Amino acid sequence: MVKDLSISCRTDSTIEKIDVAIGADTTYLAMDHYECSLIVTSDDILTPTITIPVSLDVVESTPVIDVYPDQLTFELMENEQDLKKLSIINQGSNPLVWNMTTSCQPDEKNTYSWIDSDMPGGPIFDWIDITKNGKPINNLKDDSFAGPFPIGFSFSFYGETYEKFYAASNGLIAFGASTGLSERSNDAIPEKRAPNNFLAWFWDDLIPRNARVFYKTLDEKLIVSFIDYGQFGNTGTVTAQVILYVDGSIVYQYQHFRDGFKSSTATIGIENKQGTEGVQVAKNVPYLHDLHAIRFQSDPCQWLNIAPVSGTISSMSTESVAVKASAKDMPQGKYNAILQINSNDKAHNPIDIPVHLIVKGQSHPPVIKSEILSPKSKDMIYATTFPIKGTATATEQETIERVEISFDSGTTWKVASGKNQWRYEWTVPSESGKYSICVRAVGHSGDYQTALTQVQVNVIQRSNSRVLIDGRTMSVNDNIFQIKGVGYAPTPIGHDPETQTPYGDYFTKNYNKIHTRDFPLLRVMGANTLRLLHWDPTADHTHFLDNAFNNGIDSIFVIPGFWINSGYNIDPNSPSNHRNQIKQDFLDMVRIHMNHPAILMWCIGNELNADWMYGKEMDYLFSLINEMALAAKNLEGRTYHPTTTALIDINLSNTIKGFNSKVPDIAAWGATVYRGDSFGELFTDFSKISDKPLIILGFGIDALNNKTLKEYETDGLSKQSEYARALWREINQNKHICLGASITAYADEWWKGKNASDPLCKDDDPSLHGFCGYASDAHPDGYANEEWWGIVRVIKNGQDSDIVQPRSVYYELQTAWNFNPIPPKEYKIVPKDCNRSDNFGRSVSIYGKYAVGGAKGDDTNGGNSGAVYMMHFNGDNWVKNSKLLPDDGQVNDYFGCSVGLFDDFALFGAYGKDGPGSKSGAAYIFALKSSGWEQYQKLVADDADANDYFGYAVDIHENYAIIGAYGDDDKGNMSGAAYIFKRQADNTWVQQQKLLDDRGDRNDQFGYAVDICDTHAIVGAYRDDDKGDSSGSAIIFKREQNMWIQQARLNARDGQSNDYFGFDVAISKDYAAVGAYRSDDEPRYNIGSVYIFKHDKGIWNHQAKIVPNDGSSNDYFGSSVDMIGSRLLIGAYGDGDKGPSSGAAYLYCLDQDEWKFQKSTLPARENHTIILVTMSLLASRA
Repeated sequence: MVKDLSISCRTDSTIEKIDVAIGADTTYLAMDHYECSLIVTSDDILTPTITIPVSLDVVESTPVIDVYPDQLTFELMENEQDLKKLSIINQGSNPLVWNMTTSCQPDEKNTYSWIDSDMPGGPIFDWIDITKNGKPINNLKDDSFAGPFPIGFSFSFYGETYEKFYAASNGLIAFGASTGLSERSNDAIPEKRAPNNFLAWFWDDLIPRNARVFYKTLDEKLIVSFIDYGQFGNTGTVTAQVILYVDGSIVYQYQHFRDGFKSSTATIGIENKQGTEGVQVAKNVPYLHDLHAIRFQSDPCQWLNIAPVSGTISSMSTESVAVKASAKDMPQGKYNAILQINSNDKAHNPIDIPVHLIVKGQSHPPVIKSEILSPKSKDMIYATTFPIKGTATATEQETIERVEISFDSGTTWKVASGKNQWRYEWTVPSESGKYSICVRAVGHSGDYQTALTQVQVNVIQRSNSRVLIDGRTMSVNDNIFQIKGVGYAPTPIGHDPETQTPYGDYFTKNYNKIHTRDFPLLRVMGANTLRLLHWDPTADHTHFLDNAFNNGIDSIFVIPGFWINSGYNIDPNSPSNHRNQIKQDFLDMVRIHMNHPAILMWCIGNELNADWMYGKEMDYLFSLINEMALAAKNLEGRTYHPTTTALIDINLSNTIKGFNSKVPDIAAWGATVYRGDSFGELFTDFSKISDKPLIILGFGIDALNNKTLKEYETDGLSKQSEYARALWREINQNKHICLGASITAYADEWWKGKNASDPLCKDDDPSLHGFCGYASDAHPDGYANEEWWGIVRVIKNGQDSDIVQPRSVYYELQTAWNFNPIPPKEYKIVPKDCNRSDNFGRSVSIYGKYAVGGAKGDDTNGGNSGAVYMMHFNGDNWVKNSKLLPDDGQVNDYFGCSVGLFDDFALFGAYGKDGPGSKSGAAYIFALKSSGWEQYQKLVADDADANDYFGYAVDIHENYAIIGAYGDDDKGNMSGAAYIFKRQADNTWVQQQKLLDDRGDRNDQFGYAVDICDTHAIVGAYRDDDKGDSSGSAIIFKREQNMWIQQARLNARDGQSNDYFGFDVAISKDYAAVGAYRSDDEPRYNIGSVYIFKHDKGIWNHQAKIVPNDGSSNDYFGSSVDMIGSRLLIGAYGDGDKGPSSGAAYLYCLDQDEWKFQKSTLPARENHTIILVTMSLLASRA
C-alpha cells in the first residue's frame, strides 16, 4: 500500500511542494496493530524537525463471494430442457475456492454418495471448536456406549427421522437403538449383523482413556467432537468430529493423528437400520490423514445438472456455472432443489441458491432424435477404449447434419463419425465410477434435438493380479501357485481357424456360449490355467477374462500366446526387418490386457526354434524375444507380468544352455515336450543348465488308437489317462524346478487333419473327424492323430454350441489336481507293536493319502529314542505303511516329537538329539521313493548348541521347512529361535535363515510352536510377557525375495498372565490362528480360547476370539490348532464329555467372514492310539 506525504517549503514569496510516497509492506507481518514515526528534518530554524505518527493495522486478507442471480426458475414442457448461467464472483483480495452440491427438496431418496477433501468438488476442512461451549459426554468407557443425546432438530437418515443419537466408544454414532454398539471388531459395510443404523467415523478397537468428547447443536447442525481419543494397544490419539446437517448431509473431519495411532485399521462409512444398505469409504487401508474431511449426502436431483462443480476464482474475477434442467420423463408439476455453494469465504458460507422447475405439459414430438445402441444404461465398461454406437433420425423436412456426444452433461461436445448410423471411439477414463454419456443429433438447418439421449454406465478399472517368480517358485497374490493348465482352443466343428479373421480368436463375447459351457467343467476338473496359442492381440477379450477370473473365486488364469508366423525378417542388421513391427504388435496386446486380474503371464510364439520357423536364426530370434520381454516389462512397470516362450523339444537342452544368459528378461523357459509316458532326464538336464524355472506348455498324447481307428477307451484301454497320470507325477515331483504344465488339449479340433505329414492322408473338411496325423514313437500306437488331442470329445449339436464329453484323462487329472477327499468319518489306528509310554499320536500330520503319527517314546533304538508310523489310505481304511526310524537313533532323542508332511517329503523332529551339545536337537527329512519312505537328509542348525531343543516343532510346505528351537539363547536363556530351510534345485535342503523375535527376551520360548504356508510363517512364544507373565505372543514373518521379514506381532487383546497365547499356532493364506489354552472365561478357568487374525494389505488384524459354548474349566481348548483354507480344527485335550480328560476336537468353518461351529469329535482317550478325523480340512491339504 502506498500513500503520499506532501512537504511544503516557503522561500521569500515562493511556496514549493514536494510529494513523498510512503509505502507499507506486510509480507512478513502477522495480523496485528503496528505504530512508528516519520521524522522530517530541515534547516528551518523554527521547526528543524517534524514528527509524523504512522499506524498500520494488518488484517486477514479474505475472498468475498457474490452469486448472481440468487435463484433460478425453469419453465419447460415435458421432455424439454434448458440451460441457464449462474455467476460466482470473487470481490475479495485472495483466491476464492468453492464447490457446489445439489439436493432436492424434499429429498425422497434414501441412497447416499460420498466425496472427500482430496477430490475435486469435495468438502473443505473447516474445524468447529466446541470444547468451550459444548456439552461433555463423560460416561463413555471402553467397549461401551452413552446416550441417547438430543440432536436438536429432526435428522433424516435413510428415510427415517431421528431426534436423538448414541455415541459408542469404538468409533460409532448410532440412531434408534443401542444393539451391538459395544462391538470392537469392525465389519465391512453393509452387514446385517448388529450393530446397524450408524455412522462409522472410525470403527476400530478404540479406548477413551483421557479423551474428551463434546456435542453441541449450532446453526442447524449437530457437532460431536472427539478430542485426543485413544486406540487399544497403541499410544497415539486422534482428534476428529462428526457434523450432522439439517438437510441430511453428514461430514467427518479429522484434525490430527498423533504418532502411535494407526489410521489404517478402521471401517469408515455409514449403514442403514436393516444393515442392507450403506456406503463404505475405507476398511483397514491407509486412507485418512490430518486435515481430512469426508461428506456423505443423498444422491443429487436427476433433473438438474451443473458444471463445473468446483473451482478457484482469482481476485475480482467471475466464473460461470452452467445449470441445466431437463423435464425428460417428468410429469406436469413443480419441482424444487437447492444449489449449496461452499467456499473459503467464512463470512458467507454456505450460500443456498433455490432452483425451481415447472413442467407445464406435453411438448410436440421431436423433429430430430437419436438413440444409443451401445452401451446400454448401467452397462459395465472394462476396456480402455469403447465404441459408442447409435442411430439418428429426422422428419421429412429435416436431415441429419451431425451427431454430437458429451461426457460432461452438455458442457462440451464432440462429433461422432457417421450420421444416421453413427459411432464414437471413447477413450474410457482411468478412474472407476459412474459416467453419463449424452448424445444429441443436429439437423441440416442447425436445429438441435430437443431432449438429449442419455445413458449412465459404470466404468470398472481393474488392477492386475500380483504374479511373482522368485527363483523357481511362482506366487499369485502372495500365494504359491502351481500351473495346472489346459491348452484351450475351443474351435467349433466346421470351423477352420486359419480361414478366420483374425486367426482362431474364439475368446470374444461372440463365443460366450462356448465359455459358459467349458468353464464349469474346467473348474470341477481343478484347472487353474488356460494356455492360449493365439488370439487377436487388440480385440476385446474382457468378457472371456471376466468369466475366467470369476471375481477371484476359483479363478482360472490365462497365458495369452502372441503368435509369430514364419517368414518374417528378424535380422536386426537388415533395413527392411520386421522386428519393430512384431514388437509393437506384442506391446499392443500387452497394453490392452495387462490390467486384467486373469492374466498370468505372456507367452511369445510357439515352437519358434523349430527349423521350419526360426531355428536357423537363433541369435536373431532370442535377441528379439528378450527385447519383447524387456519392452513389456517397461510398459507395465513395477507390477509387470512374467514372460515366457514355448520351445519345441528339438535339441532343447543345448538351445537353453546356449541362450540362457542372453534372455535375462525371460522369467521362465517354456517348452512343449512329447516324449511318451516319461519326460526322461528333462528336469535333471534342465537343472544343470539354467537357474530359471521351467514350464511344460504342452504334454500328453491323443485319444485315438490308430491301429483300430477307435478311441483307446472304446478298445478298453486307458492310454491317454495313463500317460497323463505318469507325466503329471513327474511334474509334481519336480516342483522345485518346474512351475507346472499345460496338457494338450482341451477339445478335439476337427480342422487339423489338413496338416498331416503324410500327403496321402489329408482331411481338408473341418466338419469331419478325420484320422490324419504323423508318425511318432512317443505314442503307444506309433502315430499322433492331430484331430483327437482333446481331454473332452466334441459332438455336433445342430445350430447350438457343440456338446463336450469328458474322456477318462479328464477324470485322471481331476483326481491329481483335486485330491478326492477321504470319506468323513473317524478312523482309529493302533499299531500292533506299540508299547506302554511310546506316546504314539503325540504328533500327527496328514497329506493326501498318507498320514503320519509320531511315537517319541518308542524304545527301538534305546529308551525314548522315538519312532514314526506312516499310514496309507487304501480306499477303505487306514493301514500301516511303515515304521520309520533315523539311521543314527539313540537314547532320549525323542524322534517323532513333531511331524510334518507335504507332497513326497516328510519332516520329523528329534529335539533331544545330541550334536554339538547335549540336546542341541535335529530334524530328519524322509522322501517317498518307489520303494517306500526313506531317510533323505538330516538337518541341524548352523549354530547348534546345547539345550537348544531344535526340532521340538516342525512344519513343511512347498519348498520350505520351518523348525523351532525354543531353547536357543540368542536373546537370553530359553529366549528361543526358529530356522527356515529351503529345498534347492538338487533336492537338498539348506538353512536359509534363522528367525528371532525383535523383542525377544529370556524364557520367551519362541519357537515352541511353528507353522508355514506359502509366503508366511508364524512362530509362537507362549511364555512371552507382553500382557503379563507368560501371557504369550506369536510372530508372523513374510518372505520377500530370499529374506524372511518380521511382519506382525500378535497378542490377545484381553491377554493376561499365564494365558499361554502361542502354545500352538496355524496359518493358511490370509488367516492365522493362535491358541491360548490356559486363558479364562470367568467363571470357567483354563477353558482356553483361540484367536483369529486376518491379513489385509500387509496388516494382520484381530478378527475373532473363539471360546467353545459347551466348554468348562480345565478343557484346555486351543492346546492344538490346525487350519486349512476356510476350515479350522481346534483341540481341547482336557474336555471331559467322555470321561476325565477324554479330550475333544472342534471344527469351525469360515462363512461370510464369521467362523461358525460345525461339529465336534470326542474320541475316548486310550494309550497308543491315533484318531484321524478325516474331514476335508485334512484330506484336501494337497
